[in-house]
Amino acid sequence: MSKRLFVALEPPQSCRKTLAGLDPGVKGVRWLSAELMHLTLSFLGDVEGGDEERLRRALEEVEVPAFFLPD
Repeated sequence: MSKRLFVALEPPQSCRKTLAGLDPGVKGVRWLSAELMHLTLSFLGDVEGGDEERLRRALEEVEVPAFFLPD
């Protein structure tokens, strides 16, 4: 059985609350509640079960230092 998967970042709760308070009428943006808000980095499409587990393990190994997004 396959699943439609994507890779995403989950912003800190404070950022998600701020974003949730913005006007959701932005064209091309699918607005979510703060609890579900994320930033999709890559859509992977349909992934089979064994491949999903290998992807999960590989992504758990990724380490990225904290970074700042300027205004």
